[in-house]
Amino acid sequence: LYNIFNRDTVKVSYRTNPNMKQIVTGHNTHILSKNKQEQEQTDKKTCSCRKAKKSICILGGKCILEGIVYQATVKESDTQNTETYIGLTADPFKSRYNNHTKSFRNRIYINDSELTKHIWKLKDQNKSYTITWKIIDRGKPFNPATKICQLCTKEKYYLIYRSELCTLNSNSELGSHCRHKRKLLHSS
Repeated sequence: LYNIFNRDTVKVSYRTNPNMKQIVTGHNTHILSKNKQEQEQTDKKTCSCRKAKKSICILGGKCILEGIVYQATVKESDTQNTETYIGLTADPFKSRYNNHTKSFRNRIYINDSELTKHIWKLKDQNKSYTITWKIIDRGKPFNPATKICQLCTKEKYYLIYRSELCTLNSNSELGSHCRHKRKLLHSS
């Protein structure tokens, strides 16, 4: 190996290697930048409720997160029957939640989602119910560079492989196109 590694081909000295000051400075910069990123993430506002208490917020203090796949669980008070629905939103969850509650109040929006149809079915039968919400997964909406919508892909994954989590969803949702693409298409 002398032909490959010798005094002329490999140079190891104080001029070519970092000194202790450079090593320590680089390490400290790495640690401080990691702490700064963690601090920025904790400083981000994740709830816009009036009193940002986890007991009041519909998602436990995370109601304005964007790009989530969520689950709504509808539990009948009388019979304890439970139905679940999986949905997604690229916008803040609170705006999607407001659209859901609008469709629960106004019958003209009964065809907005399978969840809405189920709620109106319970209302027609005069049954009381409770709805709980939780985040199942997170992802990014459609990216024109990769041509992939992580949100739609993750929702379809749960519809196919975790069907016990979504008893209300219909099979027609599997064939639907990504609704996040339309925002990025140019209209002429």
